[in-house]
Amino acid sequence: MGSNPGRSIHTWRTPAKMYLKCVLAALHDEGLRGAALLAAFEEMVPGWRNVFDGEISDDAPLQRADKARRYDSERPEKHSAMKAMWPDAKRDAKARRRWKLAELRARYPDKKPA
Repeated sequence: MGSNPGRSIHTWRTPAKMYLKCVLAALHDEGLRGAALLAAFEEMVPGWRNVFDGEISDDAPLQRADKARRYDSERPEKHSAMKAMWPDAKRDAKARRRWKLAELRARYPDKKPA
């Protein structure tokens, strides 16, 4: 399976990115869709794009939120790596907790300290 020319493929499998996926699913569960979902997400994590190595589209988080509800294997409440993050993400989404990237990365580090 190839990708479209010029399209960037980004993984969402690091701990910080999986937490963001959980937040997106929680916002989706509140009934937010499209621009409203993206606006709420950007309010919570203003620098979210900087978690990724390259450019990422506005559609990417919307697709992740939708995918988390359409596919059982992507559900945060069932996914083995996201299950523990899910209660915090739901609470944070409801409270609209704002994250600085440094705080997010400290809470959900990509690598274990040596």
